[in-house]
Amino acid sequence: CAAARLGLDWAVIANEDTTDQEVEEDRVLPAVGDEMFRLIGLGGASKLKNIGRNKLMMILQIMSLTSLDVVFSDADNVFRSDPFAAGVSLGDLIRAGAYDFIYQP
Repeated sequence: CAAARLGLDWAVIANEDTTDQEVEEDRVLPAVGDEMFRLIGLGGASKLKNIGRNKLMMILQIMSLTSLDVVFSDADNVFRSDPFAAGVSLGDLIRAGAYDFIYQP
């Protein structure tokens, strides 16, 4: 994980009840809202809506309680280079200080 090299801290939002068994306990934030149990193959679109809602609620809660900047990425996304470097769109948008929320599909 390159987070330490970039001076970042990280955590996992636990949408599944077993996440704390997979990740170091001090890195797990239990999701608020609808609790999810073993997501794979269960529930279809309604579960995906709940997961999306939980993600947004957790981002808002973290930002409100800590005044931290939050970069949220799904586990299947990978940054090939430093996303905060000068000239990189995400880094430039964050440094502009003009946004509360940036979404990059």
